[in-house]
Amino acid sequence: ADARFVLSGGREDVITLALPDIGKLQDGQSEYNLYLAFWLKHGTGLTMIDIFGNRLVCRNSTRRAFSRGFAFGIRHTGNADERFKLAGKTYQRLNDHMAQVRETMAKLESTTCNVPSTIDALLGIDADSSTKLKNRRDSLVSRASDSRNSVGPNLMTVYNAVTNMVTFPDSEKARTDSSWNGALASFEDAAFDKLLEMAS
Repeated sequence: ADARFVLSGGREDVITLALPDIGKLQDGQSEYNLYLAFWLKHGTGLTMIDIFGNRLVCRNSTRRAFSRGFAFGIRHTGNADERFKLAGKTYQRLNDHMAQVRETMAKLESTTCNVPSTIDALLGIDADSSTKLKNRRDSLVSRASDSRNSVGPNLMTVYNAVTNMVTFPDSEKARTDSSWNGALASFEDAAFDKLLEMAS
């Protein structure tokens, strides 16, 4: 497991798994952060499953991520035959889900952009922007320059920078604040939606 923590006094488990091999577009060149998450609710037999661009680290980030409506659930009930059928259905649903993820990421990959200008648009940077916001812009531009996207500057480059910031914040305070109020997870959600709007 990439990360694991408990919620509700141990009545719920959240596990995230890094998917480095799946987090590639079909050209085999560009990569992005991708995590498979399981939210186990003990006593109900229910496990929620979804795929995200950043690690889940707390109750806020978990609830926010799973509230986006893409997750699907499985229940471990019934006899062995029913469980085998459920496993097959779950595998097919996961494949379908991954196909949707790849299609979405391909839209970002195919849309070239000026990275600094796109980041400015994401953050709403203008002459009156705060120093804190400008520092975030500078951090994103720096992270984008280190992106593993090898086919040129595009919206995937920017998304890589965003997910890198969410997963590895600039400071311990940023990490603590994000765990407490889900601020970075919320930023990642908003950035992803804006980038999709920009995609051709």
